[in-house]
Amino acid sequence: MGEILRRDYSIHLNYKSNKKLTTQELFLFPCYGEELLISLIWAGDLDNDGKTDFIIQIPTPTNNEMGDSSGLFLSSKADSEELVKLVAYFISTGC
Repeated sequence: MGEILRRDYSIHLNYKSNKKLTTQELFLFPCYGEELLISLIWAGDLDNDGKTDFIIQIPTPTNNEMGDSSGLFLSSKADSEELVKLVAYFISTGC
């Protein structure tokens, strides 16, 4: 039997204003398969604070099992050193 290869994937959000670049790692997730599916579902100002919020298809916590997971990232809930914060997620399991 072959060895299971683990790859760590991360998503970074970058924002540049007034010549200042702010970077935030949204998440780091291990993947034990061939690929990890991540996609941007929606971007806009959901919480009406003038900053961009996101709904992103993210890896299914906690062990990358079959199914889909979508995360809601809001700018209004971010800490002082963050751009957005994951405030909710929805998981659907199965094939």
